[in-house]
Amino acid sequence: GGEGFSDVELRDELVTMLLAGHDTSALVLAWAFGFLASHPESVEEVYRETLEVLGPPGEDGKWPKFTVEKVMAMQKTDRILKEVMRLRPPVFEMTREVTKKHRLPSGKTVREGQLVVVSPYVQGHKGSFFDRPDQFDPARWELDGGASTCKPPEGRYIPFGFGSRTCIGFRFAEWEMIIMLSHVCRNFTFSRSDQSDPEFACHITLNPATPVTLNVKPRS
Repeated sequence: GGEGFSDVELRDELVTMLLAGHDTSALVLAWAFGFLASHPESVEEVYRETLEVLGPPGEDGKWPKFTVEKVMAMQKTDRILKEVMRLRPPVFEMTREVTKKHRLPSGKTVREGQLVVVSPYVQGHKGSFFDRPDQFDPARWELDGGASTCKPPEGRYIPFGFGSRTCIGFRFAEWEMIIMLSHVCRNFTFSRSDQSDPEFACHITLNPATPVTLNVKPRS
């Protein structure tokens, strides 16, 4: 019985759904395939974990389906995606408007009405936050007694934002990407057709500036 969206509100909702809900996940997967093509051991790790969690395909050749519990059991695949998002977060930068005067730990003061820019990309590449920050190393996220051995302080690993403005769909995005990565790695092997790392373009999202090209072969 309530009023419907105006044309502008409907447009804004659709843009949010398409950009925040689909484009970002697609970008992370594109970067992930690029990294994995240079690290075939990680492709096999996803494949082996899929076999362990789902079991082998049935006589009809179909794989068992994922459940929420099985997606959450894909810990190695989750660590690979965490590392991809540290190096190539889907959103290059975020802005926040200052609501009251505040003194930063650096000694600088920000005042009400000013905009503060935070970059997940810069955060993920700081040597003071991460060891070997430019190296692709999913093992840095391995669990030790149930807790990750890589524990950047709050606000330093922020591919989905942080605080009260954390992306409300982050868990869905994580599970969606785990399922997609598993699906590809259990059906194909792939390698880089171009050994140079793709350049990236910094917009709202962090896009490859050139195509991520791969040599893809079906698994026997």
